[in-house]
Amino acid sequence: MFSAGVDNKVGWAFGLGLDRLVMTQYKIPDIRLLWSEDMRFLDQFAFTDPDTPVTFKVVAVIVSVIVVCVVINHTSAL
Repeated sequence: MFSAGVDNKVGWAFGLGLDRLVMTQYKIPDIRLLWSEDMRFLDQFAFTDPDTPVTFKVVAVIVSVIVVCVVINHTSAL
């Protein structure tokens, strides 16, 4: 707000978008799941009847980390 010429005020911003409402309705703990392409998550919401009750089921995500060590041997001529 200082750059807008208002230096003696405090501002607050908040919002409740559609994605937050969906998280509340289906008890989804992480907003990033809504934007994922993980079919295990998306298949939970694939139904033809809109009156079908849906409850979010936790999808276990296992992240594999591969560490590659490269050793470079520098030899200097003496």
